[in-house]
Amino acid sequence: MQQLIEHAGLLLARDEQSFCSLKEIDISDTPEKIKYSPDFTPLLEPKAISASLDLPDNYVCIIPNNKMFAHEPVEFKHRYLNFLTETIGVVETLGLQAVLLNHEGEKDHKFCLELLSEQSNKPLYLKDLSALETKKIIGSSVFCVSSRFHGCVSSLSQGVPALATSWSHKYEELYRYYQCSEDLVDVSLSAERLKEKLVQIVKDRALVSSRLSKLAKQHRAMNREMWTMVFFVMS
Repeated sequence: MQQLIEHAGLLLARDEQSFCSLKEIDISDTPEKIKYSPDFTPLLEPKAISASLDLPDNYVCIIPNNKMFAHEPVEFKHRYLNFLTETIGVVETLGLQAVLLNHEGEKDHKFCLELLSEQSNKPLYLKDLSALETKKIIGSSVFCVSSRFHGCVSSLSQGVPALATSWSHKYEELYRYYQCSEDLVDVSLSAERLKEKLVQIVKDRALVSSRLSKLAKQHRAMNREMWTMVFFVMS
């Protein structure tokens, strides 16, 4: 990384913790080239995309991630499965439809099939979608429950509340920016507490969506500033 820092014209860390880590190891003569700029995907606009899928009127995206348990003991995977199964159950008791969304990859597909095998009422399963189709579907949901970082970004930056599980500091940093750190949860969360949180999300949906949308507007402004820096350095 020190060699990369030395030879790069500009380095952009997408969260404060990564920014500080780069600063700590920097031994170059130009520390000012290390900048902070948040994830740039909010500028990708899916409005022009038509997702030709027969989706329910009121649905919740459930977005798993195999990285949640890839480096954990086997029992952790069971806890994660139970967490998602309980989540799907609570979503149904709220009168909403669960939509299982494979955000990326064959490993997530295998886990999604495993999760589906645990369900008596099989939720709709979506896979093999383009990035913009995926983002549009997330943006049209009542709320999301996501373990994929970009599932969370796509949700929050479109004003859609998202309960999340985390395997990396990048989730904590994202949720700190969007002022909703309380929506980061552990997979060991009790069924009762999980239901309380999801009920609260539905109850406060309009208010939370308005706050997220304001922060997303600022987020996109920082993205545009970042591209200005990039093209300035390139020129």
